[in-house]
Amino acid sequence: MLGNVDDAMRRGLSQASFHGRGASVLEIVSRAMEGGRDVAVLARDLMAYVRSLLLVQISSPEAAKNLQWDPQEWQQRKVLADTADLALLLEACDVLAKLDGQLRRATQPRLLLETALLRLCFRDQLSAAPARSATASSHSCPMSSPVAAAEADPAPAKELAPPLPTLSPKKE
Repeated sequence: MLGNVDDAMRRGLSQASFHGRGASVLEIVSRAMEGGRDVAVLARDLMAYVRSLLLVQISSPEAAKNLQWDPQEWQQRKVLADTADLALLLEACDVLAKLDGQLRRATQPRLLLETALLRLCFRDQLSAAPARSATASSHSCPMSSPVAAAEADPAPAKELAPPLPTLSPKKE
């Protein structure tokens, strides 16, 4: 397996994840795997890259000197960091940090990486899903719930199978 992931791949995965382009995420991960990249290395490199975007967003350009980045590298990261809000960058760091721990014992590491990145891609839809399902259930037919249907039907439950015979103690 090959080591570090190049900056263009990290940038592409970050952009696709931040802007809801799931197909691009899957395509970039696929290219990385076809190129012999290790999933854990890719995840760690991406986590370091997202962390750097977080630093860029909360720091001044003078901090680039302390980070030993050239001004062009700082500017490239600044452009991407400015397209994401602080909450998104913190969430991405959390998701990738959890992923790092999960990958150590994973039997399907690629699947874990892809689903973690897709969670970031579709975070708005995923966070709205519980609210939508609660709203939908309050407007749906009251009999659509198994509990409501059971409460509405007072008929006794039918036995699915005859009762098992009881064994009596053996007489000698």
